[in-house]
Amino acid sequence: MMFRPLPVMTVLTLISLGILLWLGQWQYGRYLEKMAVDEQEPAWTQLEGAIVPDSEAFVYAYAEGVGGWRRVAAIDTGKALVFTTLQLEDAVETPARCLGTACRDGEPYSARGIFKAAYKRNAFTATDSPAQRQFYALVPSRLAEILPEAERARVSADLFEPESLPIVSDGRTALG
Repeated sequence: MMFRPLPVMTVLTLISLGILLWLGQWQYGRYLEKMAVDEQEPAWTQLEGAIVPDSEAFVYAYAEGVGGWRRVAAIDTGKALVFTTLQLEDAVETPARCLGTACRDGEPYSARGIFKAAYKRNAFTATDSPAQRQFYALVPSRLAEILPEAERARVSADLFEPESLPIVSDGRTALG
């Protein structure tokens, strides 16, 4: 018995091999592009303003594979209201809201960071609860629902992500 490949199958195999090599090269090129972007220095900006009174909310998010709550608040820059993360908490249950004199309402806020596009909701995102100030995606238009009607129009579509965040774990705070 002798191996005799059909000419049509040989041609189709060679074409398939060429396509696979081309796709592999394309994917490796995309990998190199993404690695180059990761190595670039971010466009750091300084956010200056004051924390908007009664704008605190909690957004459940995953960071480095660990779920936790982001304590977010709106910052009044004079031109717009920008939502930013004040701290991360690794608690399973929603942390207690800041109430009374312990709140940072109206305090000046200054941080170095980057502006980012809002996160997107997907089919698995839980239902937000604005009444309890619990959200499951960092979407400024949804977070604006906790603000007075007059302030909602001033909310920026972008989020501000500080360079370093205080991380609360087991009651202790550390910079992330």
